[in-house]
Amino acid sequence: MSKVMIPKASKSTWRKYYCFDGVKVFEFLIRGNIFFGVSLLGSGTAINSCGGTGGGGSTLTLQPTDDSYVRDGSGANKNYGSATVMNVKTDSIENNRHTYLKFYLTGVSSRASAKLRIYGDASYNTTLTAYETGASWSESTVTRNNKLASGNMVGSVFMNNTKTYYEIILTAYTAAQLAGNKALSIVLREDAGKYITLNSSENSTNRPELVITQN
Repeated sequence: MSKVMIPKASKSTWRKYYCFDGVKVFEFLIRGNIFFGVSLLGSGTAINSCGGTGGGGSTLTLQPTDDSYVRDGSGANKNYGSATVMNVKTDSIENNRHTYLKFYLTGVSSRASAKLRIYGDASYNTTLTAYETGASWSESTVTRNNKLASGNMVGSVFMNNTKTYYEIILTAYTAAQLAGNKALSIVLREDAGKYITLNSSENSTNRPELVITQN
């Protein structure tokens, strides 16, 4: 299995990258998380990712095109899209905080497993839960006052005060979105009143990622 780390690129400018899967060299263009590639050595057939074609499938790691959090109270009309950390907490009306993430699935196979990996910790034992939400929001404009409503629960993970990557399985939700608009958009919540801190894609290290294993 080969693993390809897709870098976070400009959302408006195409950039060129190369990778090697042990057999072939691939060249691909990327803008945000929209990409395509061709083989430089080998058949020259267009490909959806620059992962290998054997050994159990390829692994593609995507970073969110948009991520932010919203909060109640005095920050209800404030945007936090440029923050390097995001918060989650369910408490009094002044302290509620929810985190939003969005990934585009262009080029992902319909036969794929998926998991969200997100780095952070909680003030005490709690469960971080992911809910489906619409994709018509932007990290630069979303606030508590204009946020989209959350829908069905799509996954969860137990968290504690250990700072590490936590993983939420999103395979079923990914399959559903691949059959639709190919945008995976979620809101993260917790219901125990504990304070969760998560790295955002604006952070210099340990950014959120959606790991896709294509079969």
